[in-house]
Amino acid sequence: MKRSLFAVIAFMFICLSIYTIWSTIELTRARRARVVALQADFLSSFSVAEELRRGNTQDALFRAEAHTYSAAVQLLGIPGEKSRILQSSIDKIRTYRSKYATNMSSWTVVEQQLEQILNSQGKAPGPLR
Repeated sequence: MKRSLFAVIAFMFICLSIYTIWSTIELTRARRARVVALQADFLSSFSVAEELRRGNTQDALFRAEAHTYSAAVQLLGIPGEKSRILQSSIDKIRTYRSKYATNMSSWTVVEQQLEQILNSQGKAPGPLR
């Protein structure tokens, strides 16, 4: 009886230890991923600000759009992502792109991915109807 009780307690201790170590590793990974995302966001935003200060609005606009489209592709690609902000922005993205991104031959890979995602979300945007 004492042996089986000891075995159960030892098993629970081992499981708890493994869970604690795993949780710590996952937290560290999540924190690292968040820092990398913040660094990328900073670099993108800062490069837009630099281009605007230089008076180079075309490059600034290109960089801002690229950053926006990339974020949209990432967020819309998350299965089950249904936040109000994201859902209310889909129509705005469609309208913006139908107005300013009509030349399909100049679309980047990210823009093509965005169009595919937007098309799969329902109402098709301008050029890809």
